[in-house]
Formats: sequence, structure tokens, C-alpha cells
Amino acid sequence: MHDVKGKSKHGVFTVSSDKIIILMDKVWSEAKSGNLKPSNTGARYVYIYDAGDRTGYLGGRDGAKKGYPVLRKVRLVLEGKTPRVVTFYPV
Repeated sequence: MHDVKGKSKHGVFTVSSDKIIILMDKVWSEAKSGNLKPSNTGARYVYIYDAGDRTGYLGGRDGAKKGYPVLRKVRLVLEGKTPRVVTFYPV
């Protein structure tokens, strides 16, 4: 998990890879139980989850301009009838 300076903005995890997997599992459990509602964008389902604690920071050029603010939410994007993870990152 590292910043890509050339991108306009992106979330950068600051937690360990083990904690990222645990957090993704927690978001998936909340989604499966119906406690977390998705926004549907065509064939994809987008979940935003407030982790409460720091998950990362805003990177890229926008992050640099804003002093790399702390991010406490994550975004999980799934697609397909048998959900497949498209992406997972701090927001």
C-alpha cells in the first residue's frame, strides 16, 4: 500500500494486509446480512462502510494538496451473480 504521486486522487491503506482482509470480510458480512445497503451501478454493487478507525489516507495530487487527510471508510465493489470483488479501498 503506497501512494502513487501521478494519480489525481486515490485511497492508500495504512493498515496491514491481514487487517485489510479482516476488514473486507467484515464489510462482506454486513452486506450479506442486509445491514449494509449497496448502491447499484449496473452490474456492480458498491458498498461504503464506516470502519470507525483510520483505514488509510487520501493519496495522489489531491491528497498532497490537502495534507494527506485520514480516511475512515472503505469502498467495496462487487459484480456478478456469485459476487466477485472488483476493488476495495479507503475513501
